[in-house]
Amino acid sequence: MQEWGTEASQFLLPLTYADFDPTDFGMVQGEQEKNLLEEFKPNVYLAPNAAPPLDFYREYLPQCELKDSETGQVVIQSPTRADLKKYERTHGYYLDYIGPSDYRGSPVAYGRVYRENVQLRLHGKSHHLPLIFIKYNFVFLASGLTAELPWYKRILVNLIGDPDWWHELDIHGTIIAVVVQKGDNHIPIGVILGQHNHFRTYLYGRDLPVPADGRAHIAFALRSNEPYPLPQDLQPKNHPAVGNPTQFAFVILGKGNHLTAGWDRVYSESSGARPLAYAIEQLPDKDPLYVSWIPLGEKKGIIGNWGSFYRSGPPGIDLLTWPAISAYSTILQFWYVDDGDEKAAALFERHFSDFYQPDFKPILEYNGRHFTQSLAKLHPDLFE
Repeated sequence: MQEWGTEASQFLLPLTYADFDPTDFGMVQGEQEKNLLEEFKPNVYLAPNAAPPLDFYREYLPQCELKDSETGQVVIQSPTRADLKKYERTHGYYLDYIGPSDYRGSPVAYGRVYRENVQLRLHGKSHHLPLIFIKYNFVFLASGLTAELPWYKRILVNLIGDPDWWHELDIHGTIIAVVVQKGDNHIPIGVILGQHNHFRTYLYGRDLPVPADGRAHIAFALRSNEPYPLPQDLQPKNHPAVGNPTQFAFVILGKGNHLTAGWDRVYSESSGARPLAYAIEQLPDKDPLYVSWIPLGEKKGIIGNWGSFYRSGPPGIDLLTWPAISAYSTILQFWYVDDGDEKAAALFERHFSDFYQPDFKPILEYNGRHFTQSLAKLHPDLFE
């Protein structure tokens, strides 16, 4: 534990749990949650010729080696789920996929349901909403860079690595259906998408069309595998994107010269997006795919042995954001931003530039107020 240093106390422990037991996988959610996962199962689309997601435990993990980064030694060849649980907090260990790079697996979405009560203030009054967050995560063999990069970045990244295989394993492209529980009814109000190292919130009827079947229509971007709303255009749509979340203002305005910035290309059905058929699987809440501290893919460097956060395989699904804003009702509001909102961009630039000491409050207040007002216009009955 001590070998992890401040990383454990600041991020790893608060986002997982303290009572680690290498044999305890936790609990699997029940039939009610399973039904919700099926009811709001997103309609998902892939870019033309893009590799589909696969099954982590049946198709990825058996083709991995568990390695010690200090010695380069293979600790376990073809580790099992029990092996991964045992070593998920062993500092300096990581998974390395050694299977074929063109592997085409059986698409699976790992699903889990979260319930939270959120208090929203409107016109001086507090309103309590019981919310359900229905979360789906897909597993891709690798994450590439954004499809559109300036010419000088294209030259640079090709000197450093493969832009189609920038880091091994991609599990953080998250789709979260947001539903209000009202009596026995489930009212879908929008979707949260985990893109790169941040989130975006979209409300149905304002930011996205209201889906006739209550299910979000989401397309994974070419090469980066990041989820975006399915475009309705005849041509692919480009979205500003950035790997460093402290530079999120670039996502809002599409302006600035940042090293990790580029443009994600997202295809519509008219321009070639392909619907994805996939199964839903539920894992227990302490499963290593969710809570592993070690990288679940190779620890690649930039030049030689110079390690890089951006080229290392990801930790578990739950380890994506700052603990202070990790509640889903907070994520819902904090990341609700309109494209082109210069005030929101200025708040991110002013209060979000320090990764280890960001000031969340001013951003949450502004974006939260914007979210509440937008939701009230769409669903005034929720605020009666």
